[in-house]
Amino acid sequence: MSTYINLHNGVEGTPCYRSGDLDRLEARLAEQEDSLSRPATWALIVAGMDDAIREQVHGELAPHTPCTPRKFLARYLDLADAPLVLG
Repeated sequence: MSTYINLHNGVEGTPCYRSGDLDRLEARLAEQEDSLSRPATWALIVAGMDDAIREQVHGELAPHTPCTPRKFLARYLDLADAPLVLG
């Protein structure tokens, strides 16, 4: 089961993203002059993650360097059951 990202929590009608929609997410961030690799944005994403799933993904991907934020997030979204809401 994949989960969603909502960049504006609580704002009706804002887009949500499935794990297969990372291109759309990155495009939306770019519109805001932002990116997944920006440290403050990545910190916000990581803060919203489930700790156990984040550690599982880290364990899976750490031996396979380099691991981009996009690759890490895609794997996290593939494993997570609960929504990842940012905003």
